[in-house]
Amino acid sequence: MIIGVDSYYDLLLEGLIRLGSGQPVLQNTLLGWVVSGRVGTSRPDPKIVSIVHVCTQDFDEKLSRFWELESCQSSSTMSVEESICEDNFAATTTRDASGRFIVELPVKPSVVSMLGNSYEIAKRRFLSVERRLQANPQLKSAYSAFIEEYLLLGHMEEITDITVPTQYTPYYLPHHCIQRPDSLTTKLRVVFDASCVTDTGISLNDALMVGPVIQDDLVSIILRWRIHQFVFIADVEKMFRQILMHPSFRCLLRILWRDDPSQPIRIFELATVTYGTSSAPYLATRCLQELSKVGLQSHPDAAEVVGKDFYMDDLLTGCRDVESGRILVNQLLQLMCSAGFQLRKWSSNSSELLAHIPESLRDERNVLGLDPGASIKTLGLRWEPASDVFGFHVPKWKDHSHITKRIVASDTASLFDPPGFLGPVIVVAKMFVQDLWRSNRSWDEPLENEIQQGWLQFRSQLVIVETITVPRWVIPIVDPTHIELHGFCDASERAYGACIYLRVVSTSGDTSVKLLTSKSKLAPLGNTRKQKKICLARLELSSALLLSHLYQKVQKALNLSMKCFFWTDSTIVLHWISAAPSRWKTFVANRVSEIQHLTADGLWAHVPGSENPADIISRGMLPAELKCCTVWWNGPPWLSQPNRFWPPLVRLTSGDFPTDELEERSITLVIQTREPDPIFDLRSSYVKLVSLVAHLLRFVHNCKQRMQQERKTGFLRIIEFNEARNVLVRLAQQETLADDIHAITTNGEVNRNSKLKTLTPILENGTLKVGGRLHNALISENRKHPMILPANHRFTEMVVTHYHLKLLHAGSQLMIASLREQFWPLRVRNLARKVVQGCIKCYRCKPTIQEQLMGDLPSERVTPTYPFLKTVVDLCGPLFYRHVGRKTPPVKCFVAIFVCLRI
Repeated sequence: MIIGVDSYYDLLLEGLIRLGSGQPVLQNTLLGWVVSGRVGTSRPDPKIVSIVHVCTQDFDEKLSRFWELESCQSSSTMSVEESICEDNFAATTTRDASGRFIVELPVKPSVVSMLGNSYEIAKRRFLSVERRLQANPQLKSAYSAFIEEYLLLGHMEEITDITVPTQYTPYYLPHHCIQRPDSLTTKLRVVFDASCVTDTGISLNDALMVGPVIQDDLVSIILRWRIHQFVFIADVEKMFRQILMHPSFRCLLRILWRDDPSQPIRIFELATVTYGTSSAPYLATRCLQELSKVGLQSHPDAAEVVGKDFYMDDLLTGCRDVESGRILVNQLLQLMCSAGFQLRKWSSNSSELLAHIPESLRDERNVLGLDPGASIKTLGLRWEPASDVFGFHVPKWKDHSHITKRIVASDTASLFDPPGFLGPVIVVAKMFVQDLWRSNRSWDEPLENEIQQGWLQFRSQLVIVETITVPRWVIPIVDPTHIELHGFCDASERAYGACIYLRVVSTSGDTSVKLLTSKSKLAPLGNTRKQKKICLARLELSSALLLSHLYQKVQKALNLSMKCFFWTDSTIVLHWISAAPSRWKTFVANRVSEIQHLTADGLWAHVPGSENPADIISRGMLPAELKCCTVWWNGPPWLSQPNRFWPPLVRLTSGDFPTDELEERSITLVIQTREPDPIFDLRSSYVKLVSLVAHLLRFVHNCKQRMQQERKTGFLRIIEFNEARNVLVRLAQQETLADDIHAITTNGEVNRNSKLKTLTPILENGTLKVGGRLHNALISENRKHPMILPANHRFTEMVVTHYHLKLLHAGSQLMIASLREQFWPLRVRNLARKVVQGCIKCYRCKPTIQEQLMGDLPSERVTPTYPFLKTVVDLCGPLFYRHVGRKTPPVKCFVAIFVCLRI
């Protein structure tokens, strides 16, 4: 079954719109369906691949980038593949004599071996490009010059003998060109298509690991860039091509070329990281990260900037004064050149900084675009160095005879505003797209005249955006006394959003408030069979969560110590946030818990709805109104005044709200008698039971998907035995000491009438242990805080029996002393006597005490006589004593004891 273009768009936009509204996105790989050209077929259809590639590539990129910018959360955990990719880079990357990095392609061994023949399709694609070049001599000249430059710089080399064996099956990259008339340096770029499949259906990109994202996103970099007073930007010249590819992997980067159709086709191998391979961005950015680590000692300031202020090959950074900026620029040039990276197109808001940079490396333009993929068809964010303000470039809209849903979606995806300055305007466009989606129109069906006119009118009003300017520097006060972050959130029935302002106060009391960033999301469509419409209170809570995520991003980007205030006009949201999450139903509880964790260092307060700037982004606003809206650009008026003029704090109680709005969780008391755990009957001895549980825990560990690279094999280790022992102790305690565990968890101590009261028990990793007063004793932790074992429990009896046998059938006293080095069984003396008395071997081997018969007393002892008439003498010694003073030498002496034998 082949998916049509319209069906593909329906699936793709459904996922993207759900992503934009905060709904879960299905995990289907939509782009994978289109690249393969089929669903459920064994081989792709090249015709379908070509059609979809030509029709949808630009549209897909716009949509994907647009919705990615609308998300302010990023994953911080690497997948297994990403971890392998990192380890592979660290183990294989080297540097040559000139300092350039030499990297290897992060291939997937099981997939790269499946690469088939790619020469024929690469040849067909090349002949097609060649025919196009023959029809355009100017384009052919530029194309040939690009290839010639590649060869002259040593970035590729010709292969004359293709019979030489290689480590991998050679892969031939088709290539085509992209023209960029607005570029100052590279008007034409040749792009290599590593996604072209071989005759086995596998492409080079399928066989490569993409690698993790290791650089900050553009929003974070721009936020950090706005803090500096003096700033500059630059980019790396041909960054990918400054990184060499290891010779054993160059066979995977072959291309075909000839200067004239009359010549034979020549084969070349690319010797550098190649644009178009899925791993190229990772390899390039990872080399920058490695360079920042290497340069920490020699160029500390530049190393820090290289590690955090690069977005791909674009540098956006700044400094506090001109002198430190001069030092930073020199360090950057030296550090980057040490690895073959040349920084060019320098621009700054300070002419003094630019004076230290060679003229050949400067960018003399008055307006600079901040969108790495900017084109004349995109609403681009621009920076004017002279006035140090942000501006916007409006796309050049195409004239269409009819407006369709496809055109509206494409126009919306052209809006590029990472910091969210134009958030209210973009919300209007997003709501328009959502309305079209709700109407279930096909992609190419012309819209009604009224709707078409509405969209054309909106596009025409975007021209006003070009007149809007936003100050780049958000701390326009020298030596501020304190800096504050103020976040606002709000929701309407159509959308919800959040915005953050930076408030700076000087020593003289002057206050500056600037919009820092904003984000918005559409409310779920609702009124469908699978999705119910979310009530306004829940949308308000979702806006508070969005504000929390946005604050986390800002805090991580700026890394400044400052007070934080969070404002909402929803009193019920404030009441939810101020209570324990367990009190509310699942939807509310989950969000409240996350909000409390993310905003733990800030204060939540109430703001009147009419003074809440987030209300603007939740409802949308046209450019003409937004341009003059001071509440949006500088926050509510009272924010520029001392805090005594701020809205008063609102004290809320449950009685202020209807019961059905609170969504309070109903509490049901369940009294349950816990049955003995059958695991204690699986084995008859302590050692065998612990060994069994250790094997079970190892099995569970090895079954987890995330532990596939850390599987445990071989003999059981001591740590596994200890873990299994602790699990059994916890199970035994939960069966008989559950009330005490609950009391400690809730109140920090057991109840007054508990049988454990005298032991002052503590709860450590879920295990009850004896508290005691031996914290400062020089003994092991097990002896300080032995684990409590319940009396009359099967496991406790097994432990005591084990110690009895381990100590070679020791008696009660020795057994108890040894037990208490690790365990503290309750009523242990009774149990110890029971174990000893029940031991058959001890009973059989119990020794019989023999009474020795005494001999007759001598006559001297039994005959009456005078005292000391019959006497015996005992002598002991020698002993040493000093008869005078401490310093006299000791004297040896002996003691004689006289004993009278008279009875």
